[in-house]
Parts: sequence; C-alpha cells; structure tokens
Amino acid sequence: MQLEIKRPTGSSVVAHLTGRLNLEGAPKIQGPLLGLAGDPQIRLMVLDLAAVPMLGSAGIRLFIYCAKTLQEHQGKLVLLSPQRFVREVLEISGISNYLPLVESFEAALALVDE
Repeated sequence: MQLEIKRPTGSSVVAHLTGRLNLEGAPKIQGPLLGLAGDPQIRLMVLDLAAVPMLGSAGIRLFIYCAKTLQEHQGKLVLLSPQRFVREVLEISGISNYLPLVESFEAALALVDE
C-alpha cells in the first residue's frame, strides 16, 4: 500500500492510495491518515481510491476511524472514485450510507458547504 498526500487548499487534503487496502496494507497508512484526520485545520479529507483494487475489513475500519476523528472537529471524510469491486464492498457493508462516494474532487468540496 502506498500513500501520496496533497493539500489543494488549506482546509482540505487528498490522499491518493495505491494498492490493496487489507490486513497487510491498512496498517502501513493508518498512522499518517489518522494524523491528518486529527489536524483541526482539516475540514475535508478525500481518499482517492482509484488505484485500490481490493478493500478488506481492515480498510473499512480505517475509514471509520478517520471519519470519527474528523467529526471531532467538524471535518468530513469523502471517498473518491472507488473501483467497481471496492464500490460493491462499500455498498454491501453499508459504509456508503455513512461516507459519501464521489467521482470528482469538486463534488467532494461541494459536500463541505452543505
């Protein structure tokens, strides 16, 4: 699992994930993601899942931890461009009912203003 962080605005961060987000991959990025989620300046964290072909329970747990941490300071977690299999896992698990799935960064930004 690889992670590349970009800050397009002062209050938003985009994390580009590459690889399998499972029991092996999730721990490799957990520390950096939770650190960003805990930053009170971050109002929007976008996880770009376009290069994630597999999502397991450890990845789902990481999404929940990040979302809860962001909520402590009115931040929001948004999932960007999940591949078909990953989208199916998110929908079957019910996570898509709690975390928005979007296809563009602009759509994610619009959610912050809601």
